[in-house]
Amino acid sequence: MTGLEPIGGKIITLRAFKDDDAYIYASWLEDEELCIIVNEKKRSAEDVKEYQRELTYNPKFIEYIVVDNKTGLPIGDISINLENRNSAGLRPTWGLMLGSLEYRHGGYGSEAGRLLFKFAREKIGLTEIYGEVFPQNQIALDFDKKLGMRVIDMVLDRDGKDCYLLVKNLSE
Repeated sequence: MTGLEPIGGKIITLRAFKDDDAYIYASWLEDEELCIIVNEKKRSAEDVKEYQRELTYNPKFIEYIVVDNKTGLPIGDISINLENRNSAGLRPTWGLMLGSLEYRHGGYGSEAGRLLFKFAREKIGLTEIYGEVFPQNQIALDFDKKLGMRVIDMVLDRDGKDCYLLVKNLSE
């Protein structure tokens, strides 16, 4: 989506993707464990740039880069797919990837999630948002529950893989 305004928090800022972010994003995807957890694949910086250009013009997909306010460096990405399809149908679904281990368990993801949920409620008008978590990713499942999400079903994601379907009421 084009024209995304930055969203500032205490320890992170959400901002639009820039071409230079592709290099660090591609470096995160060098981590095979991370790729398995977030259902991603290794990509070159040029592939990431091309993919991001396509997303920029998709009004149904909103993606922010998560930036550490202290260092000014990108540490992950967070997104809402307004028309994510799984075996339960079409639903607005969010996702978060923190690319560097040192930023996990430091409150960065929690703040990013809260900022994105507030944006989804106030700027887009969503009343609920969904998440998908693979059964082997207990860390993500616990994290989503900490943000107020609850498991409602086991579904097949767009690639046919089993995943938990979670929901959060954004008006709470």
